[in-house]
Amino acid sequence: MDDAERDVRILALIQRGEDELRVAGQALDDGRPHLCASRAYRAMHAMAAAVLATRGLAFPDDAGTLAAFEAAFVAAGHFPPAVAAALRQAHRLQQAADGQPAVDVPADKAQAALKNAHTVCYVIKDALTKWKQGRALM
Repeated sequence: MDDAERDVRILALIQRGEDELRVAGQALDDGRPHLCASRAYRAMHAMAAAVLATRGLAFPDDAGTLAAFEAAFVAAGHFPPAVAAALRQAHRLQQAADGQPAVDVPADKAQAALKNAHTVCYVIKDALTKWKQGRALM
């Protein structure tokens, strides 16, 4: 993958994250906390995948994406541990919300997941913007 293809992939993942965040907010407004929790996690996951794409990395499953993000970027000090903690917490909630049988997600937990997703997505997007401008954090 050349730099142009990488940049297109990163932009597509950022857009996906922003779309998922928007859907999560709409789901909460519509009284569907299970959908909000699921989409909030997907927003954070897309942003973490965008960060990994800066190094040409991609993983077929959530566990691989989360582990690589933590090892390559959180453990290295590029992102605070709170980002990884929010991702892990949202992943657990998403798994419960999407599981068989699906678990009812309390509205307050979905709202907290959405708030964390907004924060995580902002932090990651800011870091990606700096990276693109050549002020590499990664």
